[in-house]
Amino acid sequence: MPLVAGVTEDQVDTLKFFNEQVDELDSSTFVKFLTERGSSFKISAGIDRDATAELISPDRESTKAFVLTLRMFLQNNETISIANMAELIQRLPISPELCDRYLNSRDKINSTLDDQVLFTVDGVKLTPRHVLLTFLYGGLAHLNRDRVVEHRKWQGNPLAFGGLQVGFNGTVTSLLKFLRWARQYNREVLEAIGAE
Repeated sequence: MPLVAGVTEDQVDTLKFFNEQVDELDSSTFVKFLTERGSSFKISAGIDRDATAELISPDRESTKAFVLTLRMFLQNNETISIANMAELIQRLPISPELCDRYLNSRDKINSTLDDQVLFTVDGVKLTPRHVLLTFLYGGLAHLNRDRVVEHRKWQGNPLAFGGLQVGFNGTVTSLLKFLRWARQYNREVLEAIGAE
């Protein structure tokens, strides 16, 4: 089936590249760990013994490898960022209903990232997006000075940091759920524009 009039090869390639990168996230050691073992932080204490803590989380190396791909969906200088994909979808000759499905789902994930409070640290309410970006740009990739300072402050309190790590893992899991949905959505779009 030939491409629908007005659709470019670049647009098709972008949709397919998005899906390939979601596939890469799905096959990562990070995701395999979370699928098999989950993520948790347990504190044990007793009257006559010190408190101990156990963090169950993917290791730093697998986390860093994962976020190198994940960041492409978050940074608007990347063609496959969630925001840039919304612009692409709106330019395609597809039905308004099909277009709105992406826009509504994107709004829902943004609401999830921005409207909940995971933790309050020093009186600051930390949203999932704040935790995600502080881990991403404060300790894992493309460092931002303010985020580095905040991340190091969090690391200085192992009990708080364990909870924040679990919050980061949960946020990434929510984001990955959206990305998996978007991958399937892109397949429908590719079919609608004659590229599948």
